[in-house]
Amino acid sequence: MEERAYPFPTIQGAGAARPYQPALAPIFLSLLNHYMNKLIRFTLALWIFWLLMFFVHRVFFIVYQWPIRHRIHNSTDALRALYKGYPLDWAMAVALLGLPVLFAWGYYWKQHHKLRQITNTLVLVMIVLYSAVAIADAGLYHEWQTKINIQALSHFEHPSEVIRTMSFGLLGLFFTCLFISGFIFYTLYKTYVHSPFLYSAQHATKPRTIPALIFLPLLVLLSVITIRGGINNMPINQSIAYFSTDALANDIAVNPLYNLLQDLDSKSKLPNPALYTFHNNAELPQLVANYFPAPSDSVLHILNTTRPNLLFIFLESWSSHNIGALGGLPDATPNFDAWSKEGLLFKHAYATAYVTDQGLSAVLSGTPSVSRLSVIQQPEWVPKLPCMSEDLQTQGYESSFLFGGDLVFGNLKGYLIDKQFKHISDISNLPTNLPRGSLGLHDEYSLKLLLDSIQQSSRPFLFGYLTQSTHRPYDFPARDAWQGPANNLEPDYTRAVHYSDACLGEFLTAAKKQSWYDSTLIVIVADHSHNTWKGTETAKAERHEIPMLWLGGALDAAWRGKQWEPIVSQLDIAKSILYQMQLPSEHYPWSRNMFQAHPASSSFYIYHGGGGFIDTGGYASYYQLNKNYIFSNRGSSLEIAKRFKVFTAFQQTRYRQLLLE
Repeated sequence: MEERAYPFPTIQGAGAARPYQPALAPIFLSLLNHYMNKLIRFTLALWIFWLLMFFVHRVFFIVYQWPIRHRIHNSTDALRALYKGYPLDWAMAVALLGLPVLFAWGYYWKQHHKLRQITNTLVLVMIVLYSAVAIADAGLYHEWQTKINIQALSHFEHPSEVIRTMSFGLLGLFFTCLFISGFIFYTLYKTYVHSPFLYSAQHATKPRTIPALIFLPLLVLLSVITIRGGINNMPINQSIAYFSTDALANDIAVNPLYNLLQDLDSKSKLPNPALYTFHNNAELPQLVANYFPAPSDSVLHILNTTRPNLLFIFLESWSSHNIGALGGLPDATPNFDAWSKEGLLFKHAYATAYVTDQGLSAVLSGTPSVSRLSVIQQPEWVPKLPCMSEDLQTQGYESSFLFGGDLVFGNLKGYLIDKQFKHISDISNLPTNLPRGSLGLHDEYSLKLLLDSIQQSSRPFLFGYLTQSTHRPYDFPARDAWQGPANNLEPDYTRAVHYSDACLGEFLTAAKKQSWYDSTLIVIVADHSHNTWKGTETAKAERHEIPMLWLGGALDAAWRGKQWEPIVSQLDIAKSILYQMQLPSEHYPWSRNMFQAHPASSSFYIYHGGGGFIDTGGYASYYQLNKNYIFSNRGSSLEIAKRFKVFTAFQQTRYRQLLLE
């Protein structure tokens, strides 16, 4: 069948026929028709075509999971899942546009028919590829309850085994669905997307040259922005589609091909196991056991109730170097220093993490990450983590989280949703009329929202809150002219801590007047440390020392104004609180009870490219790419080797666990 051009419809009037132009914006449409109308229409039509295909396969996924539909407790979530994943769909649709539009652009410019044929072939391949992934995703989810991922595809390294484990019925269903999907969608493409794009061979090349050269860079720019998820500070990931506390509803919303490519990207970035290998695997359990104290029946009780409300205030990037009560700057955090006299101040608390997503999961899940790798940025690992929110849900607790910034970063939103946080608030759903910086609401405003949110929460509650004003670019509204020490290596950061401290003080003063305060334990702890006015080297243990303060009416009066001397880790918070609440904590194997009769006094810490171990005698740390040089404040080689062995065993064990999970 001969291919021909498809002109715009015409209307008859006085004189010659003219192209039909709507009354609205006739000049714009005239220019569009004269220059790039067909290429633009093809691009937009193909983008809409991909979105339609995603939608149809999402409906297919729902139908295929019908036997397990009871896992979505809110029936409207199944309908909302049809559109909640639109940012991922838009990004994926633009990604699939790339090559076809590039060859279509060449065809538009030079009119070589081979370019048109290549465009069609690429689209056909992409239709079959996406259909195969989406259909396999539906089948895999029915069997494994997980989205399609690289682990699932790894089984195809041995296709004979795959064929033997699948029935002929399933294989037949897969290929039948694939054929039907490919046939229907390619027919739709040829009829409604490709055909209107055809040109008359008589059209000259010259009039299309300048429009073609303008179109391509403009399309590339728009594509990069769309794939990234907009011009926000944080690029999108799977968690932007998460909206429900039911995993099935979230998994419906996530585009399967996007999930597969994201998983491939994550796996490609996993560090080389050789970086963590120091010991024979058989000796690891004994080496790691040295980190944990012998169990004790004697436990110090620091709370006056076994069912307190829990409020976790995570201080973004706070370091003990700025805390006067911890021997740091005497006037940087006057409010924290004053409140430390009403609570239990931990003199030697250490962050196990160096980024926020590692720090939050260390506290709430008692789980360590390893250098170069964050556990919760691997979505398939998240469901396997314990979390206090899930444990306390069975005790009638309602869990919420508020952050003035964007929780898409680091898959924090995905983690919180998976861990049954019922109310999750971030910049995407907070009031738009409040002053904000480039990263979100300033601390003074988000803390006021936190106070209002707690007032409206049911009791008992677990509430999490993360500050953000102490994160670069430090565009906070300064309260006073305080500047910090002379020759400060981090002046903006230090002043940001001072500002955040003032906001924290106002919140705590207001909170103490509320009815819920008397039955609440407030855990104030940094998510990780930061370079400070001291300029301490990253490898040194003191660089990772952070403030931690427990206060509130649920803290027993005998412990208010006291200081805890032993070295503790973020990891120890979960088990310690659950012990105080007389709840099981065995499923937090990396966490220790700080308040047993003979507590450990040590901590493991990591930084990008290395890590270390500290106890009351000193520390030892190293960079992974330079294993021959160890940082330490110990003179004895035996003492250094002992601490180095504990840390490397810790890292090797954890990394092996993650690879096997």
